[in-house]
Formats: sequence, C-alpha cells, structure tokens
Amino acid sequence: MQAATAAQPSPEPVAALSAQRAAAERGKIHQTGVAYSQWIDGLAQDSGSPFLQRRVFDRVTWMRLLACAGTLLIVGLATGWFLWFVRRRAGRIESDEEQSWQALAAAAVRKPLALLAWVIGGFLSLMPIVEGIASRPRGSSS
Repeated sequence: MQAATAAQPSPEPVAALSAQRAAAERGKIHQTGVAYSQWIDGLAQDSGSPFLQRRVFDRVTWMRLLACAGTLLIVGLATGWFLWFVRRRAGRIESDEEQSWQALAAAAVRKPLALLAWVIGGFLSLMPIVEGIASRPRGSSS
C-alpha cells in the first residue's frame, strides 16, 4: 500500500511546472505583441505622416488605432461572409427540406466558429493597444 502512494507524483511540482509553462507562453504572447506594435509604428514612421505618429493616449498612436479598427473590420467582413456562405449552402437547421449530415453539421458549427474567429481576431487586433498601455513603466501615469 505504501509503495503505491510513494509512486504517485505529488501535485505541487506538477502545478509549479504548469505555472512556469503558462508564464513562458504569456511571455511569448507579449513579445509577439511588442514586435507587432513596433512593426505598426515602423509603418507610421515610413509613411512620414505626423498624424499617424501622434500619440492618442499613453503609448498608443493613431496608426495603432487605425490598424486595430482595420483589423476588426476585416474580421467582421470575413465572419459575415462565412456566415452568409454557410447559410446559403447548408441552409437552416429548422428547415423542412431534406438535408445531409454535412449540411446540418455546417449549419450547427457556423456560429460557434464565427464567435471563435471574433475572439481570436479581436485579441490579435487589440494587441497593439493593450501592449501600448501595459508596457508603460510602473508608477507612471502617462
């Protein structure tokens, strides 16, 4: 009986390892956000427009805001087109027409997939704004 309990790993090292991996993944996401924000700021500098380089608040420039709005617009158009396409091809689940299992499956997953696209697309599009706010030094108000 004691040999069976001694062979089981304690949950503490597993939890610590999981926390380390989560911290490493958050670090990678932050570095990606920093690189993306620097790329957007580089585009603003290359354009030569003082308006695009002007700060709106904290470290968020007009170029970052316009990039976020443009990305959200693209995500909205893409998900709208996807929903329209699936509804047109697969129809509605409540329809009285004869439907194949593929059409029913497509009709059933279209809205969850569109929601997933909005969540991921929204996260990626808002990353430059969040990075601009979150990257400010601690204790400074601007």
